[in-house]
Amino acid sequence: KNLLVSVCKELGYEPIFEIIVYLRPQFELVESRYHTHLMSGGTLTFKKFRSNCHLGNDYYNYEVLLRRWRKVFGVTAVHPRQFGKPLLFGGDVRTDFVTYLQLPRAGLADFSKSLNQSLSSMGLRALRQVNWVIPRKLADHRPNPTWGKIYTLIKRIFGKGRPQLLKYDDRVRIEREFMASNHAAGIKFAFTDDD
Repeated sequence: KNLLVSVCKELGYEPIFEIIVYLRPQFELVESRYHTHLMSGGTLTFKKFRSNCHLGNDYYNYEVLLRRWRKVFGVTAVHPRQFGKPLLFGGDVRTDFVTYLQLPRAGLADFSKSLNQSLSSMGLRALRQVNWVIPRKLADHRPNPTWGKIYTLIKRIFGKGRPQLLKYDDRVRIEREFMASNHAAGIKFAFTDDD
C-alpha cells in the first residue's frame, strides 16, 4: 500500500483505494484456475491441481484473503462481490466493475464481446497433452507460435464450453469444507440442493 500511495502522490493524486474482490464458489474457482494453469503451459492433472483447493490455502480461503486486504486497505475500502453472471451488473465482470464504482464508460472497450472463454473438458485434456511436448514459451520467453497454432486448432475442434471437471459429490464436499470460512467472510453461496 505504501508503494501505491507514494506513486499516486508523485503523480499528483491523493489516493483513495476501493478494492473490489470478485469471489466465486471455490469449486468453480479451482476449475477456472486449472484452465489458466493449462493456458500458461502447465501439465498437472486436474486431480493433482485440485488437491491445492483446501482451507489451508489462503487463495481459496476467503475469510483469510479478505482479512488481509482489509488489514492493508481498511475494512470500508474492501468490497467483496460474488462472481457469476446472474449476480453481476450486466452479467459481465467488466460492466459490473465500472457500474459498481460509478466510473464513466466513455472511452472504454466494448464489453459485449465475451473474453477468456474456457475450453471444453476434452479440449483441456488435449491442451494438457500438447503442453507435455510443446512449450508455451520459447527459450527467450516469447510465445511459441507452434503452440499458438495448435491451441487455435484445439479451440476449433473441441469448441468452447464450461468444463465439468468436478463431480457433483466433489463440488458439495468443497462447498461444505469452505462453508464456515465463507460465512465468516460474509459470503453466502447457494448452489447445493441441501442448503
